[in-house]
Amino acid sequence: MGTVERGESNLSFSNLLKVASALGISLAKLLEGIDQSAELRARENARKKENSPARAIRRSTKGKS
Repeated sequence: MGTVERGESNLSFSNLLKVASALGISLAKLLEGIDQSAELRARENARKKENSPARAIRRSTKGKS
């Protein structure tokens, strides 16, 4: 379960059902807000990538031959 919590692996649909059942909640409740969380993570990753040192090097050498 730790690898799932750290985002290192994913659960199958049937295992998601088992987790929801063990927690005593619906699958809908378990997945509530996941779209928003994924969107926030994607924006944060894009921001980090844009500000990465490698990106700065590529920008500074662009057009130089």
